[in-house]
Amino acid sequence: ESRSDLLTYIKHTRPDPQLPQDPYATIYQTTRLSRVLCDALQKVTEGEVLYLLVSAPPQHGKTEILTRRFLPWYAGRFPFRHIMFGTYSQDLANVVGDEVRTIIKSPEHAQVFPGFQLRPGSKSKEYMVTEQGGKLSFLGRGGAGTGKPADLFVIDDPIKDSIEAESSTIREQVWQWFTKVVFTRCHAASAIVVVQTRWHEDDLIGRLTDKTNPNYNEEIAKKFVYVNIPAMIDTEPMAKALKCKVGDSLWPERFPPKHLETARMLNPLGFNALYMGRPTPPEGAFFKRDHFIGYKRSELPKNLRYYLSGDLALSPERDRDKSCVGLWGLDEHDDLWLLPNLLWDHKAADDVVEDLIQYGKDYPI
Repeated sequence: ESRSDLLTYIKHTRPDPQLPQDPYATIYQTTRLSRVLCDALQKVTEGEVLYLLVSAPPQHGKTEILTRRFLPWYAGRFPFRHIMFGTYSQDLANVVGDEVRTIIKSPEHAQVFPGFQLRPGSKSKEYMVTEQGGKLSFLGRGGAGTGKPADLFVIDDPIKDSIEAESSTIREQVWQWFTKVVFTRCHAASAIVVVQTRWHEDDLIGRLTDKTNPNYNEEIAKKFVYVNIPAMIDTEPMAKALKCKVGDSLWPERFPPKHLETARMLNPLGFNALYMGRPTPPEGAFFKRDHFIGYKRSELPKNLRYYLSGDLALSPERDRDKSCVGLWGLDEHDDLWLLPNLLWDHKAADDVVEDLIQYGKDYPI
């Protein structure tokens, strides 16, 4: 059963030391995330999905499933295939390689795949060869993997933390590495799996799936299956898929709703990105959607005090932030009117200054 089912394999390779004779006794705790992620990886293995993107919250066990268990299981099923694994640093890639090798050499793995072995002398943490000619390579972001083709390329968290995520240079490095290294190691039948915690709207998943991202390509996006697994279940389709209720948490034993609500209150924007997989929340942290009331131009009061606000970006490049300038009017009842003269575009600083001057001429600010 473990040969054909990933979740069963995970439980089998995490046996209960108190019950060594019971093949079904395990210390692994099956969670809602493990069922969804294992099902998605199963479909990749069976050839039903070729390109898979998954966003999942931190500390929910995705790395345990993806790297420590899926890679040895996939290698056991296909010992002749070439597998590549990538993450944000070579040091971490080496740690993963060491853990994968330990599991491959475990008696539990040998019970499931008795004919699977690594070639003698294949002791490197970053490169292993099976007796059947398959290969396992482990590289950090930016690593070339030159001369090493991939039948399966797995990426786990290409961005390390919020500091890296806020760097446009690092985000571009991730994109260049994915397009110039990862994809070039693959052939037409190669599977690609990306599992990550979302840190930024312009991360790898964002560039591949977000229609508003400058790097978005509709034809490429169609090739990827994207699964977002939020820490807090907030939609009926997700609740139905996980067989729970809206408002339940993904892992209630470890992250109950009250704990997640505390995380939300501490950092609403960070919570939406890390825990909900939505770096761009449906509404801001300060101005809520229900604060805004639509109006017709004819309803705009005549006697307004005008104010100008701006968030200016320095670069006009298409992959940079846009400049935003809003013209506001305050009426006698202290109601604030946002005028239709909203500027939101990629513009050079001097062009934006000209717009500001023109606003000053048109409205007595």
